Amino acid sequence: MLPSDSPARSAALAEIGALESSCSELEAALQEHDWERLDAAIGAARRITHSLEKELERDDLDRDEAFDLFVRERLERIHAIRDRQIVRLSAYHEELGERLKTFVKFKAYARSIGANSIPPRRAGLDSQQ
Repeated sequence: MLPSDSPARSAALAEIGALESSCSELEAALQEHDWERLDAAIGAARRITHSLEKELERDDLDRDEAFDLFVRERLERIHAIRDRQIVRLSAYHEELGERLKTFVKFKAYARSIGANSIPPRRAGLDSQQ
């Protein structure tokens, strides 16, 4: 039996396809530093993952070794993509934390030498040079 020969299999594979698409959406949002879009994409991926779990638990899903292997390979590929995205997001988070520490030190130094009004330095936090 081919991986998508039954309606239940087709539904499960559609959810896997949606999860793969959500990885692309996450990647685009991550590269553009569009945090609202990233948050929405993470929420969508969470809902798709839940829906996929339900599809794979259906009683009428005719699973065999070939289907399970096919699904496992696609899910492992998705997992690898998501792991790389998390590593990059964590690195950006750490870099941003270091930038903020530098701004705090600068403001403290400026105040110590008598600067009363220091302009906010929010510009540039979302752009990576």
